[in-house]
Amino acid sequence: AAAADGSLTVARGLLAQLGVAAPAAAPAQRPAQPAPQQRMGQPQPLPGWGAPPAQAPGMPPQMPGGFAPPAMPAPQAPKLEHVSDFFAQETLGFASDASHIETAGPGRLTILGFVPKTSGSIKTTLFVALALLAGASAVVFWQYDHAQKTRRIDKLFREVRNALDEDKFARYNDALRTSEEILKIDPKHNRALSAMAYAEAVLATDHRVSGAAERSQGYLRRALEASTSDNEFRVSAQALLAYHARKYEQGISYVKAIQAKGGSDPLIELEAFRLMHAAKPDDKETQTQLARLIQSVVAQARIHNVLAWHYYDQSNWAKADQYFEQTLQNSKDHPQALLGQAMVDLGRAIGLQERQKEVEQRIKKVFSLPKEELSQPILALAHFARGVLLTWQGNSAEGDTNFKEAFRLDPDNPTFYYRRGQALHESRDYRRAIESLSKAVGVDPGNVRYYKALALAQTKANDFERARATLEKAAQLAPADYTIKLYDAERL
Repeated sequence: AAAADGSLTVARGLLAQLGVAAPAAAPAQRPAQPAPQQRMGQPQPLPGWGAPPAQAPGMPPQMPGGFAPPAMPAPQAPKLEHVSDFFAQETLGFASDASHIETAGPGRLTILGFVPKTSGSIKTTLFVALALLAGASAVVFWQYDHAQKTRRIDKLFREVRNALDEDKFARYNDALRTSEEILKIDPKHNRALSAMAYAEAVLATDHRVSGAAERSQGYLRRALEASTSDNEFRVSAQALLAYHARKYEQGISYVKAIQAKGGSDPLIELEAFRLMHAAKPDDKETQTQLARLIQSVVAQARIHNVLAWHYYDQSNWAKADQYFEQTLQNSKDHPQALLGQAMVDLGRAIGLQERQKEVEQRIKKVFSLPKEELSQPILALAHFARGVLLTWQGNSAEGDTNFKEAFRLDPDNPTFYYRRGQALHESRDYRRAIESLSKAVGVDPGNVRYYKALALAQTKANDFERARATLEKAAQLAPADYTIKLYDAERL
C-alpha cells in the first residue's frame, strides 16, 4: 500500500509537469446493503451461529476445529515496468487517458521528459538538440576566433608603431608591410589604414618617394570609409599632404579645427608647426605653436629631428646639436641625425681641426648603411656634408663633385642652396653665391633669411637694384624684422 501511494504521488507529479490536471479521487463509499427482497431470499443465520466459534484446546487462536485455513496473501502494489503503468487506473485510483504521451524510447523516460506527439518524434528532438549544439559551438568558435584575431592585430600594430617611432626610411616601409598583414585580417582597420596613410605621406614629403602622396590619399579615403573616428596618424597624414602640396593655409585651417575639438598629439603639433612655419615663419602664432610642440614632445625621434634641422637652419648650433643628440638616443644610427651632427660641427667651425675625424666618421657611417635604409634625400645630404668637409680641407674639386651629386639627388632642398651660397659668399665668390641663393629663394619663397642672404650677396656684387627688390620682398614677409633695414642701410 505504501508503494502504491508513492507511485500515485510520482504519477501526479508527472501529470503536473505535463500540464494535465489529475481528477480528484472519488470519495470512499460503503458497500451497498442488499435490498429487502434479497435479504428475505437469503438464509438467516441460526441463533448462535453469528458468535465466534469456541477455541479448541491446543489449537491456534481463531482456528476452528483443528483445521487452519490457508493464509491470504498480502495485497501487492502494482508493478511499474512501463510508463503507461504510471497512468493505470489501479495506480492512480482514477481513469486517465495517457495516449497523448510517448517516450523517447520504449518504456523509458529521458532527461528531456516526455515528448508530446504534437512536437514531433525522437528524430525531431535529436535534430533540435543537434541544432542547438551546433549553434552554441558556432558562437564559442566565433568568440575564440575573434579573440585570436584581436590579439594578432594588437601585436602587429605595436610593431607598426615601433617602426614609425624610429623615423627611418626602411622602417617606414616595414610599417607598411606589417599594416598589410593587419588588413588581411581586418580590411577596414581604421588605425592600420591611417598609419599607412601617414607612412606614405612621410615618404612623399621627407624622402621624395614617387607615387607615395597618391598612395597616402588612397589609404586616407579607405580610412574615412571605415570609420569617422580621427586619430593622430590620420590627422597628421592629411596635414602632411597639405604641406607636400604647398597648400599651407588649407592645412593650417584643418589642423586648427581638429585642435579646437580637443584633438592633440605631438605628431599633430609637429605638422601644425611645419605648416605655420612654411606660411609665416616669423609670425607670433608660429612661435606659439613651436612652444606647444616643444612642450608636447617626449621621445619621438622624428619630432626631435625636425626641431634639430629647424635650429640648424637658423644657425642655432647649440639647440640643433641638442636635438640631434636626442634623436640618436631614441633611434640608434638615425642617418639624418648623424649627418646633422656633422653639419653642425662644420657650420660652427669651432674646434673643427680637432673634430674633423669625428665628422668624417659620421659621414662614412651613413654611407656604409644598407642601401634600403638610404633614400635619395639622405644620400644627397651625405654627399653635401662630405662636399662641405672636403672643401674645408682644401679639396675643392672633390667637394664640387659631391655638391653636384647632392643637387642631382635632391634638387628641391633649399638648405643645400642656402648653405652652399653662404660658403661661396664667405669665399667671395659672389656670382656663384647669388646663383645658389636665388635657387634657395625659388624653392622656399617664404623664408626671410634666404632673401636677406641673397640681398647681401647682391650688395657685395654691387647689384644694388636687385638687392633693393630682394629686401622689399623680405620686408613684405616680415615687416617687424628690423635687420632688413640694416641690410638696406648697408646697400645704401
